[in-house]
Amino acid sequence: MFPVQCNCNIDVAQLSRSSSVTYEVFAHEGASVSSITYKTSSGAVTTHNPELPFRTTVELEKGETMALTAKGNPKNGSIILTYEVQEHNDASGMASSSVSKVWILKDGVCE
Repeated sequence: MFPVQCNCNIDVAQLSRSSSVTYEVFAHEGASVSSITYKTSSGAVTTHNPELPFRTTVELEKGETMALTAKGNPKNGSIILTYEVQEHNDASGMASSSVSKVWILKDGVCE
């Protein structure tokens, strides 16, 4: 038996430079996602029953926090949350990095 919802998240990080942040959510092998919440300069935005894969890019300023959460059920598959950061550097152009976290059900527990 599967839990109704898992609260999936990815590490929250504060930006050291103004950046373009791309948030992505994927569901594999029958997993489902009922809502996604992500941080913008104006605050949190929640999308209910999102079309997957989900992808959006926002501009955040130095010192702002990026955050991404999803509610869903991995079932026998997985829910993957990713953010990619492209820093706006004056001298060297752009530097980028990304972080992903995979959520699965193991012995009936989301992890």
